[in-house]
Amino acid sequence: MSSEDIKRALISDSLDFITSFALPIPIPTKLIGVLYEKMRKNPINRFLNIELDELIAYYHNEKDNLLKLTFNNKTEPLPQKLVLDNTEEQLNSKYFIFRFESSVFELEDQFRSKTSPAFNTMVKGVKYINNENLRLYKLEKENDTHIFHTQPVYYETYLHTNLLVDYKPKNREPIRTVVHPEGKLEPFEESLLANHIGVNVLVFTPEGDLIIPVRSKEVSYAPLELATSISGAVTANDVADGRPIQEHVIIREGLEELGLMRNEIVDESIKFLGLTRELLRGGKPEIFFAMQTKLSYQQIVERWKQAEDKWESSKLIYFPFGESIHKPLQEESDYKNFERKVVELFERYGSNMSLPFVTNLALWLKLKRAGN
Repeated sequence: MSSEDIKRALISDSLDFITSFALPIPIPTKLIGVLYEKMRKNPINRFLNIELDELIAYYHNEKDNLLKLTFNNKTEPLPQKLVLDNTEEQLNSKYFIFRFESSVFELEDQFRSKTSPAFNTMVKGVKYINNENLRLYKLEKENDTHIFHTQPVYYETYLHTNLLVDYKPKNREPIRTVVHPEGKLEPFEESLLANHIGVNVLVFTPEGDLIIPVRSKEVSYAPLELATSISGAVTANDVADGRPIQEHVIIREGLEELGLMRNEIVDESIKFLGLTRELLRGGKPEIFFAMQTKLSYQQIVERWKQAEDKWESSKLIYFPFGESIHKPLQEESDYKNFERKVVELFERYGSNMSLPFVTNLALWLKLKRAGN
């Protein structure tokens, strides 16, 4: 056994210890419910208090558009509307273009006055940085090209809109029923919400290890949960008007969170998986990717120790899918081995995952099962 094999075995043992206190939840419907409740009970989400069954029932007009999670021969819908699916027929990144409008999105005075009591309660004693993020205000298609029309929006506006949709002003109906009447998400261009774009990326090593950060307790979103390899918000600095989507989103986040260098990413491995709108946070847009790095798990850990945003994670762990995942699943034996690994992943770590992580995995699983 080589020294590298010994290291991996020791790490695997330590990961088993980390998760030994979590109850395995191998059935999708139970898993989704557990993860949703953890998300809903996060103090930052105190005004997102609708239960999962109620949420799915309320958005009854979106039921056919919900992303589904499949493993262990069972399938259940996630509380995510699938807006763009790039898994079954992979389009090149050149077909996904950002357009940038420099005017900052401002909160309407009427909306601000209705929600100010809840906002003041929510942010009391909470530390946050009012960064400028990027809002998706329109999505259109021209021939085969999908165009993301964007504009700047401040994080505080997101707190004041997407995180208050279940707030009920005195003698008035909840905000959610005002902005989404009749159980349907409004088009982006008609939205009163901040709708800043989140980005999530699964990162794999040449050995087929999926890199999984354990979120630190200091972060406001999904503390102590297992997250996508790279996660964050898109900013105006990430957008060059008319440029394809991947070049100015993935690399910056990767550099900051994992300390990866540009030449350590396998360019042709970058896959744009799709765009969803998360129902709990009022249809907030999230984009998802998968990609391969040239580095091993141990090398990524060393990069991460020097990364600018290292504090967002308490440690990095990995799940060994095996190097065969970098190729299409052509043989029946490959497919069966892959599905066994999927079940193992969810049985081992499922109850500790964040909902965006599960969403990223659901899209990636669709990609692999489609033969990509």
